[in-house]
Amino acid sequence: MNRRTLPLLLLLLSCAVSPLFASLPVSLRWTAMGESGLALTDTPDAFNINPASLLRMEPALFTLDIGYMDSFSHPAADSFEVLPFLTEPESQAEFTFTTPYSALSVALEYSLSERDYTSGEQSVSFSGYNNSFLRLNLAYGNETFSIGAYAEGGSTLYRSITIEQDQAFLDYFSQVYLSRYSPSGMYQSFSTGLGLLVTYPFLSFGVLTDNLFGYDHTSNEITFDLQELVDATSVGFAFSTETYDSSAQLNRFVLSSAIDFTDLGDTTERAIHFGGELKIQFLKDLYAALQAGYKEARPSPDPFFGFSWDGTVSFGLTFRYHDIYYNTAVSVPALWFSGSGEDEKLSAVMSLSYVF
Repeated sequence: MNRRTLPLLLLLLSCAVSPLFASLPVSLRWTAMGESGLALTDTPDAFNINPASLLRMEPALFTLDIGYMDSFSHPAADSFEVLPFLTEPESQAEFTFTTPYSALSVALEYSLSERDYTSGEQSVSFSGYNNSFLRLNLAYGNETFSIGAYAEGGSTLYRSITIEQDQAFLDYFSQVYLSRYSPSGMYQSFSTGLGLLVTYPFLSFGVLTDNLFGYDHTSNEITFDLQELVDATSVGFAFSTETYDSSAQLNRFVLSSAIDFTDLGDTTERAIHFGGELKIQFLKDLYAALQAGYKEARPSPDPFFGFSWDGTVSFGLTFRYHDIYYNTAVSVPALWFSGSGEDEKLSAVMSLSYVF
């Protein structure tokens, strides 16, 4: 058994036997850096943030991602009596096939919400949703300028789920992954986006709109609305030091930082995001990285450039060992640090990726 085969088998086994390993389609470094990084390009999943980043990826044919996410209440809030570690669990597995100019991703997501508990019972009930997604990314350009677009469609199935405390793992695995789901009555999802990327040594600039075309579920027609396109436009700036020095030797430390301004035309949804990363490189394909970031909504009439410090603080950790990436990120409401915000929740997410 060669070096590539064993990690792949272990990854597939983890996906099959444990709900703690499934993947999210969005980059966890992006999450850990305050959901900033529209202009960063040096991770295998950067094109999920900006499709124009596809041309900057390291050569890879397939990527398998698995991960898990849940949220947790403020320590001062009332804690759950039964199964406190299952609040709003989500897990997802995603497989991506890439070429230099295109990427096709298929993902399955399982999410539990609307938690219901009856006092005195030893079980909890959820509404369970099985979401399936198909995403196509296309990109074209050169070393300095690239343009990319994506189209994503999905559907949702539903079932009610009850998990007993004394057999939580078995119930979760059998009901979430093995039981039959039914049509939910929800509309199928459809979204498209267009991204631009300009890169120079140390600096890069990105633009994205994630509402290029819409879908009218009544008439079953593709629609185009210029105002919605402008509302959904985001811009990002990034700074990164070089992986190698002038003598082609690997730099021990690599610094990256990013700032994004999202939903610029929407005065109710616009937000500011920024973050940084310190990467410690042992080898080109062996490193550890620490991330931190902050995001905050800036709706009108608040000035866009300013802070109320009521947003979300995030932290993350990444390890790379050859073809395997492990990521974890935690997002904490900023109000928790001031002793308030008890109605807001912390979220924690982990993922494991294998690139081959």
